[in-house]
Amino acid sequence: MAAIKRVDPSYHILLIVRGGGKGLGKFNDVRIVEAIQNHERYVVTGLGHTEDKTIADTVSCYCANVPADAARHIKNKCIQEREKKKM
Repeated sequence: MAAIKRVDPSYHILLIVRGGGKGLGKFNDVRIVEAIQNHERYVVTGLGHTEDKTIADTVSCYCANVPADAARHIKNKCIQEREKKKM
């Protein structure tokens, strides 16, 4: 949770990813969920695998099915933003 709160202000996107398995329950913790929900940045989660869902996923700006999809989403979003600036 502390890491979520101390994100460098120059960052535009906060990416929270983790592979599946045991230990995803911490992303259902109310303190982490509130930190994500109230964060000023665009928050992308990629927690676990397709069948794994956490409360943190439901409050993020974008929830990817797997960590790799979260990275692809950010890449595509950056490309879109770059194209907007060219116009």
